[in-house]
Amino acid sequence: MVKRSDVLASALRRVGYMGVCVVLFCLASPPHAAVADLQHGRQLELVPTDTNQTGVANVLYSDDGDRLFYDMVGGNDLATNGALPSFLATRGDDGWTSRGLLPPRAEQHGSVYFFTGATTDLARFTYAVTNGVFPQPPPPTSLVRLGADRTQELLVRWPGGLGYQQQYAVQPLTSDDLAHVVALSGTSLDPRDPGSEVTPQLYDFGAGIPRLLSVLPDDSASACGAAIGAGSTRVTAGQHWISRDGSYVHFLGRSSCGDPFNLFVRNAGQTRLVSGPPVAGADHGATFVQATPDGRTVVFATRTQLVLADQNDGLDVYRSAGGPADCLTCGIAGAEIQRAIASEDGTRVYFTSPALLVPGRGSPDSPLNIYTLTGDGPLRYVAGSSGRGDLTGVPSAGDTLTADGSVYLFASGQQPGGPDVGGCRDPFGAARPCTQLYRYEAGSGAVTCISCPPAGSPAHDVPTSLSGSGLQVDRTSPMSADGRIVFFRTADPLVPEDVNRDLDVYEWNDGAVSLITDGRTSFPASITGHVVIGTTASGRDAFFTSYAPLVPGLTEAGTLQLYDARIGGRAARPPAPPREPCDGDGCQGAPASPPQALAIGSLGGTGRGNVEPGARRAGRLVVRRPRPFAGATGVVRVRVDGGGQVAASGAGVRPVTAFVRRAGTHALRIALHARSRARLRARGTVRITLRIVFRPTGRAPSRTAVVLTFTADRARKGR
Repeated sequence: MVKRSDVLASALRRVGYMGVCVVLFCLASPPHAAVADLQHGRQLELVPTDTNQTGVANVLYSDDGDRLFYDMVGGNDLATNGALPSFLATRGDDGWTSRGLLPPRAEQHGSVYFFTGATTDLARFTYAVTNGVFPQPPPPTSLVRLGADRTQELLVRWPGGLGYQQQYAVQPLTSDDLAHVVALSGTSLDPRDPGSEVTPQLYDFGAGIPRLLSVLPDDSASACGAAIGAGSTRVTAGQHWISRDGSYVHFLGRSSCGDPFNLFVRNAGQTRLVSGPPVAGADHGATFVQATPDGRTVVFATRTQLVLADQNDGLDVYRSAGGPADCLTCGIAGAEIQRAIASEDGTRVYFTSPALLVPGRGSPDSPLNIYTLTGDGPLRYVAGSSGRGDLTGVPSAGDTLTADGSVYLFASGQQPGGPDVGGCRDPFGAARPCTQLYRYEAGSGAVTCISCPPAGSPAHDVPTSLSGSGLQVDRTSPMSADGRIVFFRTADPLVPEDVNRDLDVYEWNDGAVSLITDGRTSFPASITGHVVIGTTASGRDAFFTSYAPLVPGLTEAGTLQLYDARIGGRAARPPAPPREPCDGDGCQGAPASPPQALAIGSLGGTGRGNVEPGARRAGRLVVRRPRPFAGATGVVRVRVDGGGQVAASGAGVRPVTAFVRRAGTHALRIALHARSRARLRARGTVRITLRIVFRPTGRAPSRTAVVLTFTADRARKGR
């Protein structure tokens, strides 16, 4: 059973791993110049996220880089849900636009939508839906599938709920088209399933009718539950527990509760034991390593003797292509394998061992050594390993490799083939090597430190979280599909322009290193200034978040922004000429629909990606003082002289952020917080000072304040 503290930590990592703005940092940071044109024909594009200065999480990008999904950290009560509203940003001829993704509030299955997965083109999405985060007793929980048009399908509903511990455990594995949605359920949905939250079974919910998958060859359910992703806190979609078309599903199951977990594969209504039976000795179970995209070939690790050539008691790596498994490592004497990963096509394996297995290669001082081999090739030494995040195959944990395994990217504190590097310190103050980022190329056997300074030694560790969306099932990568382009972070200056002695984002491109961020903005220790989300397979797009103002027109550090460093991207454009002045409601235009008459960014904000340069005169902001509002909500009308962002906040009200396209009068709907509503009911009147900021495109912001009066609705009060 997962501990509540562990799940809370996981939840905080999911929604807070990109950091939250620190007030003093936001107020005190001086203006900064924008980043100039980047190397390799890249331009920075700003994706409008309307984060209300809270941040984004769970960022995913489409294969072509033209769509971005993100959740808003901390939520916004004006969005269609209050905890983690979701948005879809799309690149068009006029730049990026963002809009809300969740269905209207009246059509939702709960108040909290936990994002769990999406198709590679970001056209369909899955969510676990419930009410609240820590409610007792656990509320009903649903699994739904959404379209980009905000339509939703209810796949399954657990009336008794899953409890908080499994709200985050509902991280389904899906086929590429989301027609198959595979997840664990602690509630029995099949007569063969005894039903237990402690021992959940695996189901396919994609067709809307639950189909039990964790079935053994004798057609009984796996004893004491099944498992996917066992032995790892995260998995990648590229590991293919489920094949791309959903026809093959791998899972860990057992015949009786006292048995170890073994690897099974389910296909066409039939189940096959992959990791057995043993030819001799005891059954030690198995762990899943990798399957091919079509699911027909699987690589796994086990201590069980499955072939006569396996004469050691240690861990060995096997590969099965639909029949008896072949041992890939049984011929290596004294292998002492600790961990293993395999390429997506199943042809190459990497593993760690404390032993020196290749004559003349490796150091006895290394805690571990990394080796690689193919099915018919010799064993090769790769590098020494510090044991920090090595051989997970998960970029957010410290390493990744190309689909054919020809390039392996990893972080290590051991200098391959040379002396230890750097002057870092352990928690006790003792000197130790600095963890750096290395790239191994199998064809030549060359290992390159891509994060080491060109002169001198590194003074900082590189973050071992190389990239990541924050999701349990991740498909981001910091490396292009051919391994020739890598994006990473380091606090060591690798180019003369990097002067801040703080983390910056860099690109390694066929041996050439270039700076992506400004190299000037410094951040407090509590702030992670830049986070690499990942790059597309071609390497054309590189997505990252930053608190630094990196495009023209942004002058204030401290607001988390989402950027794309794109080859052939759109540079900032001159501002559009101002329209003729207008006044009153005539400036608002026709609303899209009655529930969404306001241009509230949280409901569907739109705007150009790059803020456009222009004169530095302040924008003009005029606010009409409204009459007292009857009830807990009201509309404040503001008049501005151009496009930009309008934000309103104040003690006791929900913050509002709107992106406006043109000059004119625009409406902001203001709503009291729950505590202020209670005070309104008790006292009959509440006064709030509302602070309004207009940040025009390419000009200095304007600020004003207005006092609002809310009076109790007599009809409601008399009930």
